Amino acid sequence: MPWWIKRGPEVEVNWSATLQTLEGHSHLVTAVAFSPDGKQLASCSYDMTVRIWDAATGATLQTLEGHSDVVKAVAFSPD
Repeated sequence: MPWWIKRGPEVEVNWSATLQTLEGHSHLVTAVAFSPDGKQLASCSYDMTVRIWDAATGATLQTLEGHSDVVKAVAFSPD
């Protein structure tokens, strides 16, 4: 490697970039969105639910049910 190329950090041979896995939907997830403060995450799914998650812990805070079809988009209001 040329001297002028800075070497990156050393990592283990079998490393994983996964920080957290959020489990709870029973079908494909169609969209996700972070709240403006980054503390919550919303996800929607073919299972016709929206889930609100704690972004730090991965805990489900709320499950919004009652949709009559697939939920394909989710967003937080800026305020």
